[in-house]
Amino acid sequence: MLHNSLCPYCCTKLRDAVNQPDSRSVEHLIPNTVLTQPRTKRDGDFFACRRCNSRKGHIDYVLGVVAKAQADDPKLASDALIAAITSDDGRSQRFIQMAVEVRETAHEVEANVPIFAQELLEYISYLGRGQYFRKRGKLFDEDSQVMIINYVNKQVMASLTADYTLRHGTNPFADLIQNRYSESFGGGECIIYSKNDRYLFLFHNYTGIIVKIKKRNIKNIAISGMRGGNIQILSLEGS
Repeated sequence: MLHNSLCPYCCTKLRDAVNQPDSRSVEHLIPNTVLTQPRTKRDGDFFACRRCNSRKGHIDYVLGVVAKAQADDPKLASDALIAAITSDDGRSQRFIQMAVEVRETAHEVEANVPIFAQELLEYISYLGRGQYFRKRGKLFDEDSQVMIINYVNKQVMASLTADYTLRHGTNPFADLIQNRYSESFGGGECIIYSKNDRYLFLFHNYTGIIVKIKKRNIKNIAISGMRGGNIQILSLEGS
């Protein structure tokens, strides 16, 4: 775990205080809500301010449910959705609305991702900043850098997986875990591939987030704006 004095997300100076926005808190970049076996505080990645930790934690939960709902394990998928819909802590409304709006086609079931576009952009920014800090040991500098992002869901990943298996005769997720640029969490429930400031976050094999950190220039700003306004989602549509 990195023992940092500045929050990697917002650059706030951290204080050893209780229940303050700038209080130092242990952060797990890969949230426990996306894993079936939670990590402990000893497994934390770095410190973040309480404000950012709380904001990220709000979407950690939603993303965790969405990722589990697209897993190959039908019991894990159904249990995650049932728990989210029947939750009595005020977080169920998004998933109730999602269930109401489910659409069935000849080959699959489609539903809206219960995350607003701006929330997803902010969340991916957290992941990109956090992984950059983990790998580089320094803060993302928005004055000189930009993030180019994609969100890829199960329909896209399933197509890529089938193509990879056809060409190589192996399972792409098993191969990715063995790659020297990859980290595995929860026995492969989350994989981070990280090379040359390009990061792939893969949750339960079928929910993917891609972040590329580039030099801030006119070309990359334009690409970043395009991707940020058009996050790639196919069988699940943005709210």
